[in-house]
Amino acid sequence: MKTSISNLDIQIILKELRSKIVNGLLENIYQTKKNIFLFKIHNAGTRYDLIFEPGIRFHLTKYKYPIPDTPPHYTTMLRRFLKRSRILDIKQRDLDRIIIMTLKSAKGSFNLIFEVFSFGNLILVDDKDMIRLALVYRKMRDRTIKINEKFQFPPMNEQNLMSISKDSFFAKKRDYENKKIAKYLSDTLNIGKELVEEICARSKLNPKDPVSTLSDEELERIFTIIEEIRKTIVNEDFKPVVYYDENGNPISATPFEFMIYQNFKKQFFDTFNDALDVYFAQISEKKLETDAVRDAVDQKLSKLEKRLEEQKAHLENIKRNIEQHKEIGDLIYRYLQILETIRQEAYRSIKNKKKIIDIKAFDKYIEGLPIRIKEINIQKHVILLEIEGKEIELDILQKTSDLGKLHFEKYKKGIKKIEGAKKVIEKTKAEIAQLLDKKHEMEISAKQIIKKRREKRWYHKFRWFISSDGFLIIGGKDAKTNEIIVKKYMDEGDIFIHADIHGAPAVVIKTNGKLPPEQTLKEAGIFAVSFSSAWKEGIGNADAYWVKATQVSKTPPSGQYLAKGAFIISGSRNYMRNLTLEASLGLKILDDSLEIVCGPTSAIDKYCNFYIILRPGDVQKGQLTKEIISIINKYFKDVDVDYNEIQAVLPPGSGRISKIVHKNSGS
Repeated sequence: MKTSISNLDIQIILKELRSKIVNGLLENIYQTKKNIFLFKIHNAGTRYDLIFEPGIRFHLTKYKYPIPDTPPHYTTMLRRFLKRSRILDIKQRDLDRIIIMTLKSAKGSFNLIFEVFSFGNLILVDDKDMIRLALVYRKMRDRTIKINEKFQFPPMNEQNLMSISKDSFFAKKRDYENKKIAKYLSDTLNIGKELVEEICARSKLNPKDPVSTLSDEELERIFTIIEEIRKTIVNEDFKPVVYYDENGNPISATPFEFMIYQNFKKQFFDTFNDALDVYFAQISEKKLETDAVRDAVDQKLSKLEKRLEEQKAHLENIKRNIEQHKEIGDLIYRYLQILETIRQEAYRSIKNKKKIIDIKAFDKYIEGLPIRIKEINIQKHVILLEIEGKEIELDILQKTSDLGKLHFEKYKKGIKKIEGAKKVIEKTKAEIAQLLDKKHEMEISAKQIIKKRREKRWYHKFRWFISSDGFLIIGGKDAKTNEIIVKKYMDEGDIFIHADIHGAPAVVIKTNGKLPPEQTLKEAGIFAVSFSSAWKEGIGNADAYWVKATQVSKTPPSGQYLAKGAFIISGSRNYMRNLTLEASLGLKILDDSLEIVCGPTSAIDKYCNFYIILRPGDVQKGQLTKEIISIINKYFKDVDVDYNEIQAVLPPGSGRISKIVHKNSGS
């Protein structure tokens, strides 16, 4: 299913709407609750509605969308700059998914930048290229979106579908010999998956085949198709169409007929703007149905989570109360005879109708004991004492032993209450888990899975990551795989790392004869401690050491036995002290494959644009896995991740999410 417009779509959209809105008056701007922007434009006696959904679409619309009574702050600010401004120009930046609208208002001249790639953005830039306003502020590798910063576009591709020459296209083939045809076309022509598949279909080629298999004749055929598509665009020979599957669900909209959709039902339109308008409106309708169910689930989930917090607080309150009863009961029985003597003495004073009792008269009973009489209230029949720092009230009219018995009875009742409270909590947790599973299933069924798992490599059966210096580092998952790593995969020039704690993986840096830098050694050390028993214990820092492979042996001293997964280390150890326990789960999308890896943050940051930083914590591993999947689904609607695959790469035991990092630049 098409989830957003392509760079080629944008070129055709602008060809159609340019004559309609340029020189027009931007009368007003609206923003819906779903973060959709509507621009009301009046030009030559005709009104147009331009719709922009960041990261998804940009086109004219004939549909009405619910507008909130009070505009969001961002829209209010945008109106101050642009309301009743004149649209001087609208263009695409090269063949990127970036649209530049030039406007002039009473406040000055501005460029409104519509970014349709990734999550999208809407940025207002003044005539000095300074950012005045942005929907999303963020710092990226090659640019910063921040008020009063100079606006910079993301890096531009050297060539694209519309500009590349035949010689350049043929020459680029050399750089992609070991890659797939899809990757070659996507990078060289700066086009998306849909158009890549269309070019391959027309060229009678498999996009997954290696570039090295392409003959000169096939390259000629591909370039002929490219020229045909160019000609269609330049001549504006469009035949906009929306495609539907056998159940009537919309699957895509294209400016001209695509061969890859030849077996699907079609609906043709006069303009591509109209086709996209209908397509995205129909998707929205189906999404609204799913959203309604999801909102109901979220609402119930919120109530259950609130109830769970209240139940936990109630349980803690019961625990505090019964501990008090037990402590008081223990103190009463520990000093029972003394306390009973004091009570009886006070009781006699009441019987003798004394109005005041001298507290000092009781000193002889408590001399040398951790007991202090604070007050004797004849009227209320109460003796207030402090025993071993704990304040206790004795009822003068009640036997002290009965009072102790009463506290222990309350303690026993409290124990039963705790069991009942725990059962209620477990029931609520089960309901929450059931709803989370239902929500996860809904999210999976609501999207199309377009990424597949990367083919398995030999080291995928272990824990692994690539260091920031490019070294492969592997670690055992248990005693058996620890044994296999050392016996089968550790070579003479490799480095062995181990956490200075019982219950840790055997970690090996595959050096290939090179000396690993300090950073790689540190990353391997962090890896070793983070996947050790220290994580389960909730420890924040731990030590690790490294030795050469030649210092590691499986041969025990004479007469001794060496357990599976255990090793003998000879010679001196190189210690790395006070390493922070932290692991980052990264998502790496390459060609049409998805790779999930978990390791030290500095290494994951080098290779992944999206990762989740984890620390030891109290969220159970199963629940933590679900939270991670939920985050990934939120950021990547067209990527599916497997529950078991995520759980398999996480550190042992409970944890918590410390931070989410998404580095996004370029279109």
